[in-house]
Amino acid sequence: MPLVDINDANGPLEVVPGSHRMRHTDTNPIYKVSQVHGVKLLLHQGDAVLRDGNGLHRGTPNLGAEPRILLDQAYRAIED
Repeated sequence: MPLVDINDANGPLEVVPGSHRMRHTDTNPIYKVSQVHGVKLLLHQGDAVLRDGNGLHRGTPNLGAEPRILLDQAYRAIED
């Protein structure tokens, strides 16, 4: 959840849609994603993003003068 507006200048999160369906045990998992391209998440202060941590993602550089402040909470399933 961004605590400031996120735009191209202050480094949005970039995700690859569909990449969360890849499995680590697959031989060529990237080929199971129909179109491999990053999508920047341009967000307003207070927006919320729920994403699968298995999806390909990256933070882009903050080229602005102000810090990019985010609130992050992670949940993980524990397998027995």
